[in-house]
Amino acid sequence: MKNVENFYDRLVKSLFLLAGEIFLNEGNTSIHFYDARSDLKPEVLSLEGLKELLSDKITTDLNGISKLTYSDFAAINSAKTFLFCAQTRPKIVRRYTAVIYPSGEKNRLYFTVRETDNTENIITFQLKKSSVNFNINDILYIGYGNHCVQIHKADECISMFSISFPDAADVFLKHKNFVRSYKNCLVNMDKVKCIENDLFVMTNNEVISIPKRRLKEIKNIYKEYVILKN
Repeated sequence: MKNVENFYDRLVKSLFLLAGEIFLNEGNTSIHFYDARSDLKPEVLSLEGLKELLSDKITTDLNGISKLTYSDFAAINSAKTFLFCAQTRPKIVRRYTAVIYPSGEKNRLYFTVRETDNTENIITFQLKKSSVNFNINDILYIGYGNHCVQIHKADECISMFSISFPDAADVFLKHKNFVRSYKNCLVNMDKVKCIENDLFVMTNNEVISIPKRRLKEIKNIYKEYVILKN
């Protein structure tokens, strides 16, 4: 159990960027995880141990990854891709891709697990024991007020009390269309009509101030984003 707990901590810290091997032996499956750091020893888990490890982290079973059995592994004769969502930190849900493929040796498979590219427009938070999806194309900006993260859309504002702004910002800033205006405000540059003096003018004509000390920097970021987008 101690090994499982230690690996659990590393699993969360590494955001599931894993590689390893799967060994099949008379109905038993052992999974050998390898770490990029040479000073850490590989970990070995059974299939049941893996399920135990991830039981409270897998939030969306998209196509069967949490239901893999020995027979499923044994039947793999070409690369197979699994998509799933996992909660890597409290309330933060991210999407991952697991690829399992033959090694060329009987009863031995290779696998990698990594976070999917930030090309998807959906951001997911785990709130009140359920997953809540936000399409970034619908979001004008994210702010903080009344002790909660506030996601502003054109026609509504959604308040989230159970997540911190830094955690939310970490997720949104992985998408290149968001820029930090001031400490607790992220602006979706796709929803900016123009910049006037030290203000973002949004597509709904709402205005968001830009700190004067960062005005030149933010104008350059916005200009480069628009050029690259077009």
